[in-house]
Amino acid sequence: MCITKQELIDEFFTYQNPVETKNIDARVKRLRAYISDHEYDSDIENMLRMIEVDRISYKTNDIKKCMSMALPTFDLLKEPKCNDLSFVEVAVLAKLITYAPTFEMLKVCEKIIEDYLENKYQHEITLNSIKFTLSGNILPRLTMAKYFTADGAESEVNRNEILAVFKKHIDFCNHVFSKNKLPRHKAWVKFQEGMFYKNVQLIEDGLIWLRENSLKTWYKTMREEFINFHHHMEDELTPALLDIINSYYVTKICKEKKVEREEVAEYLGLSVDYVAQLETGKRGLTKKNLFKLTHLLDVDMSAFFGKRLKK
Repeated sequence: MCITKQELIDEFFTYQNPVETKNIDARVKRLRAYISDHEYDSDIENMLRMIEVDRISYKTNDIKKCMSMALPTFDLLKEPKCNDLSFVEVAVLAKLITYAPTFEMLKVCEKIIEDYLENKYQHEITLNSIKFTLSGNILPRLTMAKYFTADGAESEVNRNEILAVFKKHIDFCNHVFSKNKLPRHKAWVKFQEGMFYKNVQLIEDGLIWLRENSLKTWYKTMREEFINFHHHMEDELTPALLDIINSYYVTKICKEKKVEREEVAEYLGLSVDYVAQLETGKRGLTKKNLFKLTHLLDVDMSAFFGKRLKK
């Protein structure tokens, strides 16, 4: 029996985790099957795009590719009747706002979502669910606007505006999390504030708490966000954060070079268990061992800090 649009929508709103590959692959397959059998439907197209962007983000940590894939969704904001967006389209925009191409478009998107929710949804659970999706995905984009994009903090007015938007969304997250006593989310908020304000202690507190007490996917997602943005911290990084950076790049390069954990352990004279803990940043490597790894992996030392220079 063919799946209906409403069943696809209901399934979409139970979607959580891009690491559940079989589950996500099956959902993508069902969405594509619906598209091939029916006339164009923006809800289905945008649900499919959001899931595929999320999966690429999780698998490759490639912000530029994700922004490119998400871009057609923001065409919704150019429609003359953009205030008549469906609830699905609003939810997708809230999720993909991380990849808004400019700060100006981010502001337009934010206003449309908030106006829509206030006008059409008075139920607190519904409101807070989408508002949290919006806030949770807008925070890293604001860090990007502040430090990395030409349209962002090039003037004091822009900097103040970015700061005001950030405070509004961080305050909402803190309100929801304090009310519901969610320590994992509080650690996540610490991390977001640390990235935005360049406070390495907050970043370290958030990341290490998530690593020790949270689901693996929460830590992995936040670690990769840190890897994307850590260069703006300059020389302020703590030894624990440097270990996290090194662990990410050592693991990534070993995978690319098809070098197994056991081979690294034997080459460095370490236990396999030690190397396993290295991969999550629980243990670090001395400069001597990092230098030895440059020979095993045939890379420059800078590769372990995010710069891929061939020897």
